[in-house]
Amino acid sequence: MKESWIYRHGANLEHKGVRYWLCGLCHEKRSYSTALYASSGTAHAARHLLRQHQIAEFGDSSPSLTTPFTLAAASASSSVRPLSRQASLGFQLGSHFDERSWKARFVDWIILEDVNFRQASSELLRWLIANGGELASQLLPEHHTTVCSWIRLTFESRRQIIFNLVKDAKSSVHLSFNLWTASDGFHYIGIVGHFVNSEGEKRDVLLGLPRLVGPHSGENMASYVKEVINQYEMGSKLGYFMLDNAESNDTCLETLARWFPMDVSRRRLRCQ
Repeated sequence: MKESWIYRHGANLEHKGVRYWLCGLCHEKRSYSTALYASSGTAHAARHLLRQHQIAEFGDSSPSLTTPFTLAAASASSSVRPLSRQASLGFQLGSHFDERSWKARFVDWIILEDVNFRQASSELLRWLIANGGELASQLLPEHHTTVCSWIRLTFESRRQIIFNLVKDAKSSVHLSFNLWTASDGFHYIGIVGHFVNSEGEKRDVLLGLPRLVGPHSGENMASYVKEVINQYEMGSKLGYFMLDNAESNDTCLETLARWFPMDVSRRRLRCQ
């Protein structure tokens, strides 16, 4: 049986027993929303080729693909490793894909599940996701430095959200902070802001978790807290400080008072 001429310009796919025709020209232009047609017949595909690309069965009025279109060839030409031609794969080419949302969820998975960067970019993970959908495979990082870059960019974008929350706060911004030692032996200072947002809701937000380098003195701690205060431009909105009874915290507030004038004895609250 002679194959229809439309398959010189597209691929034959199947999903849950239904056959589809994927337009090669639209696919290569990434116009996925107009590329997929049920192929119970050839009329829809032929009409699409004529209207969208001015291609007819005889006497094509514009150049078509230089070589017969296949999904594998299209993947190779777009620097995507060839994937299994499963029915679900072909069907997903015609569906909407939200790149920003996908990246955000991928970064959340790394952070919340404590996945290291090499695991997040492993070849096995790429294979598992790529065989579930071609579009996702184009975004998966191949190197751990890419994962690190994604997290940094996500961090900066989300810090801007926190910045706006602090800026629009109805109340003063009260701070609590404490030292924390990670399993790798590094020391960090966690700085949390407490305030009432523009909607009148109480918010407790992590403002910073910088690594503490040097002595655990109040003066050294104050330099890190000062940096976070300046990052969020909240020096004029500072309220109370809830800290434990360590003497270094007293020194820290006295040092901060040099940069942000305050009555330390009044602003200093102690944990019970």
